[in-house]
Amino acid sequence: MADTTDPSATFGVRALLSGTLDLDAGVITHRDGAHVRLTRLELKMLRYLDARAGQIIPAAQLHADVWGHASRVISRAVDNTASRLRKKIERPGESPRHLIRIPNEGFVFRPLSSTPAAAPAPMPPATLPPRDAFFGRRDALIALDEALASAAVVTVSGPGGIGKTRLIREAPLPGAIWVDAAGIDDGEGLDAGLASALAVPEAQLDRALQKRAGALIVIDNVEHLAAPLRARLLRWRRSAPSQRWLLTSRAVLGLADERLVRLGPLAPEDAVSLLIDRAQRRRAGWGSRPRDITPIQQIVSVLEGWPLAIELAAARATLFTPRALLDQLQADLDPDRITARLQGAPPRQSSLGQTLRWSWSLLSAPAQRALSQLAIFEGGLSINAALAVLPADGLSILEELIDQSMVTPQDSEGDTPRFSMLEAIRRFALRVGDPEELAETRRVAARHFSDTFGGESNFVKVTDRGDAEAEHRIQLMADFENIRLASLTLLRAGSFEASLWLGRIMLEWCNRRRAFAQLDRIAGQLLALCPPDCAASQWMPVRILRADALAYSPVPHTCFTALAEIIAESDQSGDLFSSVCAGILLLRRHRDSWDPVRVRAVADATMAAAERYAASITPPGTPPPPPGHYTYGDLVRQRTQRALGAWEVRYTDTESQGRERIEGALAYARYFNTTLQEAICLMDLSVAATTRKDVVEAARLARRAATLADSFGVFWPNAAILEANALREAGRPEDAWSVLAPLQPRCERDHVQELPELLLTLSAIAWDRGHEADAALLLHRCGEELDRSWQPRVRARWHLERARQAHTRDAAQREQARFFSLIPDDAPLPAAFVCALEPTQILPFRERTSTDRSS
Repeated sequence: MADTTDPSATFGVRALLSGTLDLDAGVITHRDGAHVRLTRLELKMLRYLDARAGQIIPAAQLHADVWGHASRVISRAVDNTASRLRKKIERPGESPRHLIRIPNEGFVFRPLSSTPAAAPAPMPPATLPPRDAFFGRRDALIALDEALASAAVVTVSGPGGIGKTRLIREAPLPGAIWVDAAGIDDGEGLDAGLASALAVPEAQLDRALQKRAGALIVIDNVEHLAAPLRARLLRWRRSAPSQRWLLTSRAVLGLADERLVRLGPLAPEDAVSLLIDRAQRRRAGWGSRPRDITPIQQIVSVLEGWPLAIELAAARATLFTPRALLDQLQADLDPDRITARLQGAPPRQSSLGQTLRWSWSLLSAPAQRALSQLAIFEGGLSINAALAVLPADGLSILEELIDQSMVTPQDSEGDTPRFSMLEAIRRFALRVGDPEELAETRRVAARHFSDTFGGESNFVKVTDRGDAEAEHRIQLMADFENIRLASLTLLRAGSFEASLWLGRIMLEWCNRRRAFAQLDRIAGQLLALCPPDCAASQWMPVRILRADALAYSPVPHTCFTALAEIIAESDQSGDLFSSVCAGILLLRRHRDSWDPVRVRAVADATMAAAERYAASITPPGTPPPPPGHYTYGDLVRQRTQRALGAWEVRYTDTESQGRERIEGALAYARYFNTTLQEAICLMDLSVAATTRKDVVEAARLARRAATLADSFGVFWPNAAILEANALREAGRPEDAWSVLAPLQPRCERDHVQELPELLLTLSAIAWDRGHEADAALLLHRCGEELDRSWQPRVRARWHLERARQAHTRDAAQREQARFFSLIPDDAPLPAAFVCALEPTQILPFRERTSTDRSS
């Protein structure tokens, strides 16, 4: 222990989370390169505590031994000095980790590690490449510090170019002995390299290690030397058991006491900072325009936060603006095209392709073949899918790929293990794989997904709400892109039934999650590859789902034509069930229509088809079911009744009969345990309650519907809109705002179909709250959305709200006239449609006259 009172004594360097502490010079060097000098008393106190590191030293003892105060002197010198020291040595905003005050006991000093003053000097700086600015990796640095404090051998692992060497160069490793093993080919080269770093002859290596007991030895880039390094480490550690070793490798060495620190891609914000910093070294001001931030964010997303890829892309900043660079990367993400000459980088890092070829060469032949097979999966894969395409020893091969940092375990919401690989690795593995073998692997994977997710039994798992099916739905969502590719593979192979069952399940899932654009894209691909006379059982359901999704396309009117064509074709072929399904959807699309003649005609035709279908599936002489028990034929009838009731409850004259239909359908939905049908019925009953102005019941039913939808994992803002409207009518605008406002960001992000109605309702609530500027802005946004969507009911309400918020009577009357122009002369006016929208500037709608219309 050094004498803290001797001015000629030496103390060494201590590692801190914030940097390094030089107890000889009295200087703290932070990770960003900043230097902080300690005062005489601060340094004296730290030297005293460091000599007794880990011990609790009472404040009175510090008063006596450091300040020289008598025991009877009362002073806050120790507390004040400790407070200043914490600001210098601890990381901002975090609890003290090094200088800790124990209440009623004293102070304790705990550095991460210490290097004796007599430790050997580190490798001369000239042998290391210059340090660039460092971004992110805060958690990795902490994990590295903790690993070095608790383990004798620490390996930093990760794919090539992920930043392993840069991380350990940023970590506080005072006195470390550095060896770069990139140019070493065998075990003898390891001996020679380490002896050279220690500045001793190779024959004296073991003795030199014994003399430097406790020192940290860093060996960089050892992935190609795993076997000889394991043998050398056993020998070296026998010579110097207290020695500490820090290694960087793309592969795990497999030592019994090896502690791993795995590196992955950079966080998005750190990746953006790295790209801008490296690019601006090539071209001043690159990416500094406001319009550049979006393409820069997209660039790091395309490159998946891979530091080497980002640095290679940044080297092209002299040629491309951010937008042009993004276009280049999106057009071709070939790893060999992402290339540049980086100063100080080895040849294997001149391009992503070179880096990946180096990693590929380290794999065994079975692992290379397996990596190409796993590369057919997009967006990750489950362990079940991996084992389906790999040979019998698939688990051991998968472990090798993980140890070699080519495949990464993936965090998953479900219980089934999942894995992923960087997109550049995946594309490289596909390119070097055998095309015929990859085609067979795709067929095997397609059969696996068909067995796992296809067929009627799996369709029930997707549509039911039980907890037992939750894991199945989680995996369906995680493997959605792989299932889509599997369905196309089966279709091209002529397996129409299996392919369309997968397609039907995907389309139902899209429909329930309101992803109509995705639904249209998937259905279009399937229908384009199917022959016109396809006899698969799911051919017509796929067509019906796509036709219904056209209601949310840029040409929504085509939905009516497509559904009518399907009904005519089904009637002609005798496919009553398809006719009923298409009729129910057509009736639903006419729900907001003011043409009761057309609605009744569609309803009568659909109910007649439903009756014929129910009779066709019930054998003659079958006794009626007991009270409270229902058949599938009853369910078909009730679905049709509910579709008609959803239109009727919107009008005062037909509200009661529509409500009766919905209540009957609700009983069936509960009996068959169909969550979404129950939620839909509750929303329709909420509309009925609004029509008869029972706003308390309307709010309760809407809230219950939203809860059911949430329990099934479905986002339905229309339930919240119903609840907010009911609360607003009840004179509770603040409560209405708190229900609806939190949904606006998600609706705008996902551009859901209810966005115009949500903005309109928020505008009305804001007006009621007295926030006129916010109300006007929301109303304007609603108008912009209505210009992009076909929603006549919402557009009519939009004109009414504009009239209510108008500042002059003339403006209000103009908007009122536009409202009336959208409604046929003899159409019934839905009560729920205009509820609470009768301001004093507008004449009561029930008393409107022909004069009002002409104005």
